[in-house]
Order: sequence, then structure tokens, then C-alpha cells
Amino acid sequence: SAGIPVLADIVRNAEFLLALKGRIILKVNREEFLKITGSGDLSAALSGAAGRYPHVVFAITNGPDCAYLSAGGICRKYSIPHLERIASPLGAGDTAAAVLASCLLNGDDIFAAFRSALAAASANCLSAMAGSFAMADFERFSAQIAVSECR
Repeated sequence: SAGIPVLADIVRNAEFLLALKGRIILKVNREEFLKITGSGDLSAALSGAAGRYPHVVFAITNGPDCAYLSAGGICRKYSIPHLERIASPLGAGDTAAAVLASCLLNGDDIFAAFRSALAAASANCLSAMAGSFAMADFERFSAQIAVSECR
């Protein structure tokens, strides 16, 4: 669909946002997504949300554990690279959102853009400065992220 997508990282009033027409990308963590959907099971929550809001892309992160992206009836699971050291996780979520938006503006498809977002968020954790990462770390982590279909 045409138009500029809305990229949101919200929990409060999420139902209002999800009910809007247009292209919406909801990027939240697993705990927030389960709260929004009222489900205790991630697989059921993803399936239910995709059925109820087929126009919404759901980008779900979970710290060092697998992330999920549901878009257009397709759900993919992304492994997260093991980090040998963590300087600070501060800014990882915002880094992911910024890189996701940047990749989409550059014409990447949503699945590749999310992979880049996760690699940047992981690389951000190696830096003491929020929102900062080395390109070498980003490239290394991007290559380490395995993508598979959700089950």
C-alpha cells in the first residue's frame, strides 16, 4: 500500500493506533506485545494480532533472545548474536527503530530492514554511548543473525 508508514514504539493506547488505516509498524518488546494483545503465548499473540490487524507490521524484540517480525501474513524469527561483552544496553531499542526507519527509507524490504535494525541494536550494546555503534560490529552481527519462518 502507498503512503508513508508510521513507526511506533508504544504500549499505551496501542489499540487506537492499530485500528487506524494506513501503514503501521509497531516495534515493541515481547513483554509489551503480550500486554497489548492480552495473551500469555507469543505464537498465539502474533497469529491473533496478524489476523485482527492485517495492515500492521509487528516487530517484536526480546533482548538477547529471538526477535520476530510479522508482515503481510508472513512471520519470521531472527536469532540474536551472542555478545561477548555488554558496555550498555541503553539506546538499543531507539537504535533499532532509527535503523529500521532508515533502511525502509532507503528502499529495503521490511524483513531485511529488521535484520539490520537488530544488528545495529546488538552493536549498540558494545558501546557505552547510547545510539552509537561501530560499523564493523554491525556488519559482523548482521552476518550472524539467522532468519527462519515462525512456527
